Amino acid sequence: MALVVCGIVNDPDNDGSPLYDFIALAGAHNPLGENIEDITRANLDGVAYRRLGKQAAPVYLMSSRDVNSTANAKTLIENYKLLQGTVVTYWDGAGIRWDSVAVLSVEPLPVRRTTAASGGYSASKLYLVQCRWVLQATEIPA
Repeated sequence: MALVVCGIVNDPDNDGSPLYDFIALAGAHNPLGENIEDITRANLDGVAYRRLGKQAAPVYLMSSRDVNSTANAKTLIENYKLLQGTVVTYWDGAGIRWDSVAVLSVEPLPVRRTTAASGGYSASKLYLVQCRWVLQATEIPA
């Protein structure tokens, strides 16, 4: 089974190489879309709406990455946390590129030792780092 390239970068002019790559990045992206508000008044015929502008609800993704030591796991988690508050580009599990996405939070799960290599990036990596990511599509003015 081929490994799908999924990853995240914090350089909007990146050449397409992920800064951080994952074994898996699970979850569905929610792109920007026009939001409206119902402003219909009572006792009037019809329905009225007001445009609020383009917005997207936050999305929740789960990343998995194998590393070869607990020290590397700690460093990776610390580096992920540095992405909070930045705008990134990421590739999802299907390899689709999504630009202008704000990282709202990164929450690590406990690092787990696997009993055998799980077929990630290396046969010798026996620790699994998983994180919950909260991302939100945004629009950067030109």
